[in-house]
Amino acid sequence: MESDLFELTDEQQMFKEAIRRFCEKEVAPLVEEAEATGNFLCAIFDEWKSRDIEKIRVEMFEEVARSAFGQEAAVCIFRVRATYS
Repeated sequence: MESDLFELTDEQQMFKEAIRRFCEKEVAPLVEEAEATGNFLCAIFDEWKSRDIEKIRVEMFEEVARSAFGQEAAVCIFRVRATYS
């Protein structure tokens, strides 16, 4: 929403248009791709949870669950600070 409190200079207007075009071309597809990836991961998680949670370990899902429950990550790459033995 634009404000009527001030007017943009020609340079500011050009910059605003360049940002708008960049967002339409570059950012919007990434958002759509991220949403599709999220939907895919949710579908895989639901399938894992309903059929294989006791049989197959999915490290990414387990690490996200640990984080959600305030537990330390079991794998160093998921920790805030990686530790090495």
